[in-house]
Amino acid sequence: MKAFSISLSVLALSVSVFSALSSEPFKYKYEITANSNHASDIYNLYDYKEKLIDIYDENFLLLNEKDREKKLISSIELFNMDSNCRSYYASGTIVVLVGDAGGMTISGDLRKDTCDETVIRTKIILFDIFR
Repeated sequence: MKAFSISLSVLALSVSVFSALSSEPFKYKYEITANSNHASDIYNLYDYKEKLIDIYDENFLLLNEKDREKKLISSIELFNMDSNCRSYYASGTIVVLVGDAGGMTISGDLRKDTCDETVIRTKIILFDIFR
């Protein structure tokens, strides 16, 4: 009886550890890190953000939740918007690194469905003034 309870405890512990180690579900978030902190790289960061949102909307938004995450993981290279980008999926987030990725990082939320009215296309007006 004692061996059975110990075995059951070990099994329960193993299941809980395995569950914690499995990948996190998609959190509908993104992060993009600029090549450097130069003004042109930071401005380009917002162009990459717009492209990322467009790619997500066109390829993933209309899928159901289970299919969305599977397709996202298998098609993460779609977020390599040009030869300077490297993208990957980590902790339920789409991560895009531009160039050396030594600059500013922006992050935000993606829409969960077509009725989601989360503000996703916020802009810094100063960039448009000095463009």
